[in-house]
Amino acid sequence: MWTNPRTSSPKMWSASNPPPQSSHRSSQSISNSISTSISQPQTQTPSQSQSQSQRQTQTQPLPLSPTIFSRTGTVIPTQKLKNQGKRIAQIVKLKPDCVEKYKDCHARVWPEVLKQIKECCIEDYSIYHDPSTNILFASFKYVGYDYVGDMERMRENPKVREWWSLTDSYQESLVEGSTGSTDERGWWKGVDEVFYVA
Repeated sequence: MWTNPRTSSPKMWSASNPPPQSSHRSSQSISNSISTSISQPQTQTPSQSQSQSQRQTQTQPLPLSPTIFSRTGTVIPTQKLKNQGKRIAQIVKLKPDCVEKYKDCHARVWPEVLKQIKECCIEDYSIYHDPSTNILFASFKYVGYDYVGDMERMRENPKVREWWSLTDSYQESLVEGSTGSTDERGWWKGVDEVFYVA
């Protein structure tokens, strides 16, 4: 005698009237199925594998670089690293009778000149005077990436050219054949660095 789980009263089954096959899988069958799925990993189709690879790629961060591209293909410029700077030193001779005039004009440098100096990537600019020889020694740091181009832009500024015309009249160049600060040979003579400690 078996009890029919769908009724509250027991029902007699016989060989001519067997119990119906249960639609539920037996616990043994379920256990076997679980064991099989664990021991035999599922294989992925090429399309499934490609889809999973795409999802992994989308979650990975983009590498840092000077220029990167967005997912839509738009160029995203990154911040340009600042140049650590190149130290430059120059000398010129000051006329003995123009010392005070030169010092006086540099006590009130024109704003347009100062602005152009900054825009041409020049920093830490100093000028020193040796009274015994009347030599002017200038030192500055260039932090740009195109020194020749920046100096050309400096030379093209009308206000800077006017300033140079004034200061050149107080000086004597040590550059052979130079006619002034607008001369491509230069007006201030470059000198070599022989020692430096940070």
